[in-house]
Amino acid sequence: MIEVNRLLWICTFFALVFGIGIFNPNAAKAHNLNETYIYVDVKEAEVSGRIEMRRADLNIAFTLDINGDGEVPDAEIEAAKERIFSAFNKSLTFDISGIVPKITFTHTTNLGEGINGFVLFHFDLDYKGPIPDEIGVKYQSTFSQALIGHSAMVILHSNYRTGLDKNEASVSHIFSSGSETAHINLLGEKPWSVFGRFVKLGFWHILIGFDHVAFLLALLLPSILIARANIWHPADTVREAGWSIVKIATTFTVAHSITLSLAALGVFVPSVTIIESLIALSIVAAAALNIFAVRPALTLPIVFALGLLHGFGFSYVMEPLGVARQTLVQSLIGFNIGVELGQLSIITLVFPVLFILRRQRWYLPVILRGGSLLLIAVACYWFGARAIVLLQSLLQI
Repeated sequence: MIEVNRLLWICTFFALVFGIGIFNPNAAKAHNLNETYIYVDVKEAEVSGRIEMRRADLNIAFTLDINGDGEVPDAEIEAAKERIFSAFNKSLTFDISGIVPKITFTHTTNLGEGINGFVLFHFDLDYKGPIPDEIGVKYQSTFSQALIGHSAMVILHSNYRTGLDKNEASVSHIFSSGSETAHINLLGEKPWSVFGRFVKLGFWHILIGFDHVAFLLALLLPSILIARANIWHPADTVREAGWSIVKIATTFTVAHSITLSLAALGVFVPSVTIIESLIALSIVAAAALNIFAVRPALTLPIVFALGLLHGFGFSYVMEPLGVARQTLVQSLIGFNIGVELGQLSIITLVFPVLFILRRQRWYLPVILRGGSLLLIAVACYWFGARAIVLLQSLLQI
């Protein structure tokens, strides 16, 4: 039986941290939605495209909101158009058969309204001739330092050689430091190449997906302990502790694989803002299990339920990374394997350290409970930030 004063203390702690997060809409997100999209259209003898960028990001990069009213109307974009075009020309280059064609921006259009709406900058390439099997695209943003956490990606929007038309989801390359050049294959990607790409993407996402790492740490902290009568005791052997983490990891894997597949197949795709908010709460729930020493019989069903949420979270990351219908199976299997390899690498690093420390007198109060409270604090902070975004999106409906 949990003492009432301890429960009240923890609830007060939750409320304080939640209050900080709920009123801070700029808190970090695990899955950053601030992105620049470079669309490429390949025709029989010419190449064109467009750059899509949020008004809010344009404002940060180019200081467009001169009057400080928090809005970036068309007039302010029009006034800075040449400055924006110049920056894009310095940032973006194409390579077609060794030729670097000049980029000519033609016009702009709008997508969405308000500060979070996108502005589309259309361009043509000064190239007329046969299209090779591959096009090189290099992007080194001249204003990346102003946009912390921002990312850019190139998307092959149409390709006459494969019949691709109006592709909005399949990403050819995500630009990053050390990976500024994309090589767009115009002949179509081979199945094994797709599989390998998604293994890497799944693995990398686990390492940089802070909310998933936090959730996994919440599950690992008590993995070297055994709960008896709501009291934690150190596991006697590596086998006993290892079997515990195997069951938890397997349960989580099965759960997130189900919802990842459902979302990827389009059977059920819930709102990203709702799921991301619930994922933050899932970390709170997982960490709370550690503080209260929940019985093992309840742990696995709870992990399974929370794993279903994380599967939807994985699907939002997978969706814009190149999921073509003809290679959907390879993409799903590859991404899942990558996620499991990422989880396994974290478990391999953390589990032995925790096992060595499990009998230390300070492990329970400092590592388990203190670490769990820290995870709860961070998760509440994330939830507050995401709840603001969710509320804003609901108000715009």
